Amino acid sequence: MYVQKNQPQTPSCDERGDLQHGRGPAALLTRLHTEERGDVPGWVMITLMSAVLVAGLLAIAQPALQGLFSDAIDQVSR
Repeated sequence: MYVQKNQPQTPSCDERGDLQHGRGPAALLTRLHTEERGDVPGWVMITLMSAVLVAGLLAIAQPALQGLFSDAIDQVSR
């Protein structure tokens, strides 16, 4: 059987039980306040690149989109 490495682990039965019985919030807060930040700079870069891509496409396609919108409104208002 093939098992992929680096997969996120689902909570074990004990962890699920802890969360259900009210013992989990303290453990959860402890885990949230670790120094691990994940890949925040990567996500920020992806978000910025996506925003720039959308802005660039909008700048190129804006006249055509305005024409389509105007034609559609003219047809509806006739």
